[in-house]
Amino acid sequence: MIGVTMLRRTDRNFDARSFKHDMRRRSYVSERYKLVYLETPKVASTSLKWALAHIEGFSVTPAVLRAGYKNEMSIHSREIHPLPALTDYPASRAQAILDDAKFKRFAAARNPYTRLIAAWSDKIRQIEPGNSETCVAISRFHQKDPQTHNPSFREFVSWMLETNDRENCNLHWRPQTDVIYAARIKYDYIIKTESIGADLQRIFDANPDTSSFNARGILAQYRYNESLPLSYEGLYDSELARDVAEFYAEDFRRFNYDPDSWKSINDRKAPTYAELEQAAVRAIQQRNQVIEKATMKTRKKVKLFLRRVYRKLIARDA
Repeated sequence: MIGVTMLRRTDRNFDARSFKHDMRRRSYVSERYKLVYLETPKVASTSLKWALAHIEGFSVTPAVLRAGYKNEMSIHSREIHPLPALTDYPASRAQAILDDAKFKRFAAARNPYTRLIAAWSDKIRQIEPGNSETCVAISRFHQKDPQTHNPSFREFVSWMLETNDRENCNLHWRPQTDVIYAARIKYDYIIKTESIGADLQRIFDANPDTSSFNARGILAQYRYNESLPLSYEGLYDSELARDVAEFYAEDFRRFNYDPDSWKSINDRKAPTYAELEQAAVRAIQQRNQVIEKATMKTRKKVKLFLRRVYRKLIARDA
């Protein structure tokens, strides 16, 4: 089992099965550049995965086309990303990677206030596939009709605070400290989304083999936003911010974010009509690509099925 030495096998609160599952889904190992990255959902994970693929010399277009993917979210697929997970190694080798000082382990963190907004905007406001049951649960919690009601940010947050367990809630709004096992894995670097270019460059500069890479230039090529633009004005008030700060107290402390920063977040300007239109068109295009891919798979299955039936009929008549 990965990390049993580092993660104190005798800890009764440690869920080894969940840890292994998370490492399989969210860890990325570059043996070439001695890097280990553990993804934090809603914290620049798409851009960082593309950046790691880029420095590995990953040929994006051919690989994506071979697998039938057409949009930037394809990098989240393990059949697309070139880097292995820790669980792809024998347990002894995976443990050695976690312990080896030559490997630099890093994760990313974000202001808990903005991360929570992003989680609501992407998963609840847009009702991303796989989250419809959560949207129904939130609506029912507030005694609203799920067929006609789309939960507001405040409704989402109050539902989360009242019904969710910090350590086991959805990864997209689970405290980042728990998501990256911050109390258990010794990280060399924590990238902040607010200074992502400079922070990633520090990691590159620490290794002669990566010091020639331009972090800002690479990230500029892979800057993606999965949520439609929105105004932050009025999303937080002092009472809601206090409750959110309490829920994410360890994140604020460990990653050095100011609990009063909600005041400046509320000042974020509303998106322009052009920005909204561009984002809406892009979102529709991406959804259509997903639908097209699913439709093509269905057509292929139907054709194969009909071909088998036809062969059986021919064989029977013969």
